[in-house]
Amino acid sequence: MCSSDLHPLVHRRDGTVSLEVVNGTQVSDPVYMNVVMDTTGARIPGDYDTVDDALAAGETVLYLEPGTYGPISGADVIIGDPDGGVTIDAAGAANGIEGASYIRHLTITGAAEHGVYADQDIRIHDCVIEGNGTADTSGIDGGGIWSENRVVLYDSVVQGNYGFLGGGIYLARTATMYAQQSVVADNQADYGGGIYLDTTTGNVQLQNTLLVGNAADVNGGGGVFLDSRAFLTRVTVADNDNGGVRLRYGYFEVEESIFAYNDEYGVDEADKPTVHFSDTLFGTSDTVNGGDAPDPADC
Repeated sequence: MCSSDLHPLVHRRDGTVSLEVVNGTQVSDPVYMNVVMDTTGARIPGDYDTVDDALAAGETVLYLEPGTYGPISGADVIIGDPDGGVTIDAAGAANGIEGASYIRHLTITGAAEHGVYADQDIRIHDCVIEGNGTADTSGIDGGGIWSENRVVLYDSVVQGNYGFLGGGIYLARTATMYAQQSVVADNQADYGGGIYLDTTTGNVQLQNTLLVGNAADVNGGGGVFLDSRAFLTRVTVADNDNGGVRLRYGYFEVEESIFAYNDEYGVDEADKPTVHFSDTLFGTSDTVNGGDAPDPADC
């Protein structure tokens, strides 16, 4: 039941980087990300007094000085001060950031529905997305991040958000996500407290990531609820309420990861997916429901 090593394949062309993960028999969907470097754009305050003034002038790349700003819709790139201190406070508006393809060095909070509403591919780098959505989810999915496209989450934290499906992150339709060096923690939902993948064609790839302290009110994956393929490498799934990871369909591969102190189960193989574990540890109370736990002698 244990797999061979995973091999990442990185391709670069025309300023775009794509990543695939291969284990000899299975190949993940490629994850594409644009390489964004500092370029011309509007500095606020400085070039313009307010974000609205910059957007009204047709600016789509914004550089924000330390301070608190309201919700932003219509900017393609939003970059805060690298030393921190830039907060996007939606103050009860539906979305904190909407329509961007790249955001960096931001704290995003206070949205009634979604901290980040991604209606196109988006890269999120060095951001904290916290305190979005409401405890009464009322059918709103993805309190922290909502996307139906590609999400690249790097060196970021998604914590303390609420949703009906996917308190932290909701991935719809053909959405995919690649997360590295990130934390998904203390989010709450009816299903998929941390992450909910609501698609049978997309996939989730997590590396060096923590999925901790999330909760699902219904037994549907306190940490993660997956409907499709997933690749987890050096991921800690711990202290999630109502289960660690719930799998329904597709292909699931885990390497060098830890499952511990998850209430109900470590992994639930709900609809007989294909599952492979390699060099992965399970706590004594973290069961594998619906399938055989990996043999410690082999893993």
